[in-house]
Amino acid sequence: MLFQKYQMVSASAKAGLWFVVCSCIQSGIKFISLPIFASLMSVEQYGIVTLYTSWSSIIQIFATLCLGTSTGVFYVAMVKFPNDRNEFTSSMNGLVVVASFATLLVLLLSEGLLGDWMGIGIYSYPMMVLEQMGYGFILLWSLRKRFDNAYRPLLLVTFVFSALSVLIPVILICLFSTTTISPSFLKITGEMLATILVGIVVFADTWRQSQIFFSQGFWKFAMCFNFPLIPHYLSSVVLVQSDRILIAWLIDASAAAIYAVAYTLGVAVQVITNALINVVNPWVYKHLESRKEHLVGKSIIFLVIAVGLLILSLLCVMPELFDCFFSTEYASALLIVPPVAISVLWSFIAYMYISLELYFEMSKFVSVISIAGAALNVVLNLIFIPCFGIEAAAYTTMFCNFIYAVLHCLFTYHLLRKNKMSLSVLPAAPLFGCGICFTLIALLISLTYAYPLFRYGFFGISMLFIYIFKNRLFSIVRKQCSA
Repeated sequence: MLFQKYQMVSASAKAGLWFVVCSCIQSGIKFISLPIFASLMSVEQYGIVTLYTSWSSIIQIFATLCLGTSTGVFYVAMVKFPNDRNEFTSSMNGLVVVASFATLLVLLLSEGLLGDWMGIGIYSYPMMVLEQMGYGFILLWSLRKRFDNAYRPLLLVTFVFSALSVLIPVILICLFSTTTISPSFLKITGEMLATILVGIVVFADTWRQSQIFFSQGFWKFAMCFNFPLIPHYLSSVVLVQSDRILIAWLIDASAAAIYAVAYTLGVAVQVITNALINVVNPWVYKHLESRKEHLVGKSIIFLVIAVGLLILSLLCVMPELFDCFFSTEYASALLIVPPVAISVLWSFIAYMYISLELYFEMSKFVSVISIAGAALNVVLNLIFIPCFGIEAAAYTTMFCNFIYAVLHCLFTYHLLRKNKMSLSVLPAAPLFGCGICFTLIALLISLTYAYPLFRYGFFGISMLFIYIFKNRLFSIVRKQCSA
């Protein structure tokens, strides 16, 4: 029955489904590996890995120029240069190489002047840049496969890359467990090797199709498009990663590790929201281009409700997940998960508005709003973390993502009025109404962790609601994939 329905849907709809599966595989393996590494390393060692990952996310912006993001230049270029897609993709790999080595040079110079200013070991700087260069190749290759609806090779590479990112570090830690080499260093090294290995393979595949390293026209177009967005991307990362960096600085690495565990669990649903953003963005642009913006609003509202229910369902079973997979050292992370999880919902709402801002080519204003949100998050963390500990970081993140969504909503409405488009494209009242309701319910669930019957009952109701409306949800995604 299901197989027959699957055979009947369009090729683009099948691709959309498998792209979601790819994202689920990648995040699922990462999610499963979390308790494995938490047991192989001490809390302090895991904190060092957390700090490295946080800095690595920031360095990625400069090493890759965010050329492989779904909200960047790539999809625009695929539409603008339909006869030169292979050449553009290949030249973007060349730009990543140049940007990565420029970033490495700056880091080495800063190391000579400031020493280990990141606090992760000077030896980690070259490893970090090489890893991000390989990851840049993977992101560009993945975007191209998504654009071409080539889900089979993407599914294979996603699974291999995700598996190697866990297997190689685990093997290294087990092999050298009796030596003086730090497990945190072995984990970082293993993930770098996995990324570089897969990155070389996909780079070779792209190079095989078009052997162009430098293209003045494509490089200029990409840099003019993405450079104004760099502050936006940087601010978005700071909004996410500054919590752990500041916790490590203001408290210690162990506290950063506890927060990282809570954060990873809280953003588990982000695999769904990221996949939805990849699917929804092209669909929204096509409808705006054809002046059919009135068809967008209801679908977005329903997707926000579905994401909210998934988040609440995750929170309902969170205490049992902690009991099964984590030691008592991480028990304090349980109460941090709800505000972090709700932050995902507000971030998803914000990105719906950002997609419209980018459609109107207002990347500079997107960056201004993002900088404001990130700056607010850093200031609030500096004020409240010393007073209230790591829980404060979770609530400041939730609050800042809410403000982030509000600001992008106001600016998007200004653009819609200016371009004489209906505000119903993304109606604020139902979207923010849903967000506030889910926020209150999530915080209520966190107060009922000691009452499993209440949580299980709510979990059952959420799952029943999702089951009843699953056809409606699949219909939205299918239409967006095939539009």
